[in-house]
Amino acid sequence: MRSDIRSCYLVFDSGKKGPVYVAPHAAVAFEKPGDYQDTGTHYIAWRLAQNSGKAVISSISRERHIGIDFYRSPPDEKGALENFEFFLLKKKRMSRPFRKKYAWVAKDSDEHEYKKNTFANFWGEFSSEKRPVFFIHRQFLNPIRHPSIIDVIPFNNEKKVREVVREINAKYTDFLNDMLPMYKQSFYFKSECIRFKQTLKKTLNPRVFRNIEPKLQRRLERFDRKISKYPHLKLTFMKNFKGSAVREQISKTFPEDFEHPIIQFEISEFLSRRFPEVAIKLIKEFEKKL
Repeated sequence: MRSDIRSCYLVFDSGKKGPVYVAPHAAVAFEKPGDYQDTGTHYIAWRLAQNSGKAVISSISRERHIGIDFYRSPPDEKGALENFEFFLLKKKRMSRPFRKKYAWVAKDSDEHEYKKNTFANFWGEFSSEKRPVFFIHRQFLNPIRHPSIIDVIPFNNEKKVREVVREINAKYTDFLNDMLPMYKQSFYFKSECIRFKQTLKKTLNPRVFRNIEPKLQRRLERFDRKISKYPHLKLTFMKNFKGSAVREQISKTFPEDFEHPIIQFEISEFLSRRFPEVAIKLIKEFEKKL
């Protein structure tokens, strides 16, 4: 498989027919590593492309002031410059509207131009491809996401994609349900890690410590209720995500009559972090059925 290092991303090409697997949030994060990095998606995209297709994998943080979020729309120069300070000073309330829609901020015109060209090059790697485009993401392991092991969000061919989700769930029902005990353990372990992290904060920096124990307890109770109501795992169809953050960019990039599937896969961190091979198997199965 051929590999090429680009500015802020990597390209791996098998030289064979197959989808383009895009991991736009694969790179490291600095301020909130657990939130802003889609752990494991670089590996999943790379492995998917080894035997067919190609992978385009971000290698720069999605944090707007120090990187680029390739899964948003490009801002104009005025907006990128005016909002830079909000991100630099971590003014979340002020930066939230811009963050939801746009891909970067910049400290000056030169940086804006660099990011603009890099963003265009990234999307240019697959915008002219006449084959499926699969965006590989990670969704959190938390109560609101259950029972989704992979949430599937199509940008076209919705009827066919929904049918394939149904077929894969029917085929892998027992296999996915066998994973439920480990899935539950992973959730409880993650919750204990959150609790321990708060204990460390209380010890190391008591001035900024906030007691989150009631919130954590509610999280555990919600999860137990969800498991009782849905004691299984499955692929879901647009349950947790709608693809709204990137629809504008996709509509600008691909023609309305683009016949190949464009799909966002939101993979539970239970798989992306612990069992990426399962995610690879399920996406490959999806590809075959399409």
